[in-house]
Amino acid sequence: MKKIRGLCLPVMLGAVLMSQHVHAADNLTFKGKLIIPACTVQRVEVNWGNIEIQTLVQNGGNQKEFAVDMNCPYNLGTMKVAITSNGQNGNSILVSGTSSVSSDGLLIYLYNSTNSSIGNAITLGNEFTPGKITGTAPNRRITLYAKLGYKGSMQNLRAGDFSATATLVASYS
Repeated sequence: MKKIRGLCLPVMLGAVLMSQHVHAADNLTFKGKLIIPACTVQRVEVNWGNIEIQTLVQNGGNQKEFAVDMNCPYNLGTMKVAITSNGQNGNSILVSGTSSVSSDGLLIYLYNSTNSSIGNAITLGNEFTPGKITGTAPNRRITLYAKLGYKGSMQNLRAGDFSATATLVASYS
């Protein structure tokens, strides 16, 4: 019996000490948020110069290749790009003030590229993977294409300067 009593005291003492340790409240919190930063995109201007109205093709012509330079601090995985515009009109950008009818006018169509030529049409607002990416990380360059077209009647197009803007956002995922 003394042996059992002698064993009970250390067992009970251990149980009391362990229960105090087990019931201790967490008092340290470690938090944060992992992010993949977007690329910093350089400003680009695509200038067609003088375009004779009668040379426009309704669904897009006057093709222009252009490059977009960017700095991508994170560059693992696949680059994803999205282009949006306030003048978005389906898969094109409607250039305001270029027609006597407010809902019509000059259109800018954007296209992805392959390694050597024009690729598929870009759906504005949707992510796509550029077909041609060059440069050494973190400096990257993508190549895209733009075409001019028009909506409505060619007779309603107004001669004069035109300008439209869009936003390109790029990041890796």
